[in-house]
Amino acid sequence: MIAMKTVNPPQSAVSKDLEEEKCECCTSRHTFALLCSIGLGIAYFLRFNLSVAMVAMVTGSSIPVGSANMSSHSKECPRPNVSSDNTTIPNTGEFEWNPKTQGLILSSFFYGYCVMQIPGGWVSTRYGAKLIVGLSILIQSLLALLTPVAARTHIGLMIAVRAVEGLAGGALFPSVHTMVGRWAPVNERSKIIAYIGLGPYLGVVSAFFGAGWLCDQPFLGGWPSAFYIPGCVGCVWFLFWMFIVHSSPSKHPRISKRELHMITSSIGENIYEKKPVPWVAMLTCAPFWAVCVAFTCSAWGSYTLMTELPSFMKAVIGVNVSQSGLLSALPYAVSIVFTLMWANLADFLRKKEYLSVTKIRKLMNTIAALCPAAFLVLSSFVGCNQYVVAGMITGATCFQVADAAGSNAVMIDMAPHLAGLIKSVCNTFATLTGIVSPYLAGVLVNDGETKEEWSKVFYIAAGVLVFDAVFFLIFASGDVQPWSAPVTEIEVTTDEYSEASSQKQLWSGSTTIQG
Repeated sequence: MIAMKTVNPPQSAVSKDLEEEKCECCTSRHTFALLCSIGLGIAYFLRFNLSVAMVAMVTGSSIPVGSANMSSHSKECPRPNVSSDNTTIPNTGEFEWNPKTQGLILSSFFYGYCVMQIPGGWVSTRYGAKLIVGLSILIQSLLALLTPVAARTHIGLMIAVRAVEGLAGGALFPSVHTMVGRWAPVNERSKIIAYIGLGPYLGVVSAFFGAGWLCDQPFLGGWPSAFYIPGCVGCVWFLFWMFIVHSSPSKHPRISKRELHMITSSIGENIYEKKPVPWVAMLTCAPFWAVCVAFTCSAWGSYTLMTELPSFMKAVIGVNVSQSGLLSALPYAVSIVFTLMWANLADFLRKKEYLSVTKIRKLMNTIAALCPAAFLVLSSFVGCNQYVVAGMITGATCFQVADAAGSNAVMIDMAPHLAGLIKSVCNTFATLTGIVSPYLAGVLVNDGETKEEWSKVFYIAAGVLVFDAVFFLIFASGDVQPWSAPVTEIEVTTDEYSEASSQKQLWSGSTTIQG
């Protein structure tokens, strides 16, 4: 556990500092958020570029144009205009990997990713998160540079490289959350989390378009450039990260006194000591499990939206979404705007004190769960128009990203100095849904040609999301938990705060932040 010495003013004084602060785009905390967002974007590009590059890498197969491989022969949504020409498009890739081998290579990343969640969160909490974040992206970047060599050497080496890349990536998000807990003031928490969260969406969109474009270029041999270029970018990013970003505001040599005071007066100035993690208290805490349930259920909904609905479009509607970069990237692109919208709304409600922190988090999580559930149910009743179904995916995603200001933010509210560890535990459960959800869908959907079969998948996902909303509403809390940060000493450092302390109680690790 982490013991701290905390300098904490009354909440009213904190709010006054935050309200008086002018909009500054080059502050240390915003620089941290920007570099963190770019780093996550690079990491996500490196995670998904292989899925796109695989098409150019493999050989020994062709794509029949106008055949059932391009569109299903579903009787519910016939395509009378589909050509019967079975002309094939030869694939000139250099690897003879069958679909099973390709699946093994692609999945190897996530096995490593799942294993490293909790160790990564523990290490970042105990020894500092800045270096872990930097090394995570550096290692993934270096392994990306080695990927073409590994692929041409042996299939086993290729799988090993991807698995180690997953191990490095598994420590990333818990470490990022640890740093956010130290850098994000209370009234800007949702916004900073959202800004950082834009990186993965931009990375996915860039992978869909950028990796495919690089594979078609003669530069660096075609598909290898989809690994060489982002790998080099990641190495350059590492240098900027190590020289510009610091693990906490108090350790930053160039931070302004005003910003340092504003951050520390909001979340406390901490002197960390190595203490055992309060596992028993944490694992028996209802708000902790509310976050884990929300993460797991939200991940189930995400996998259904981004994996099963596109499969439904291919099998029943007759459109292979992977063949359309626009339809594939549209949900991610639109989510960028809505992520910022929900985050700014949450921080506005918090800053104006219209709702407490707990109520804001519950509101956002309810939106992120129930609205996508409704879209999933409606997907079973829409007709055969591919654009309507694509609109369902996009609409559901626009609401689901509200969890950036819900379950993603509440773990920092309830335990700001253990947020990385909580993230790692919850993310472990969430990652497992990526294995369970597709498998269950395969069991429920036999030949995959009728809406009735697919409706079972959508109803189950909707039910999971409804359970998420109800459980979170009952058990979640945005208050600092007693086990999260025991305080060894509390002191007030300014006359203004000393005068205010007679009217407002200073919060500590054993009290709660009230909205």
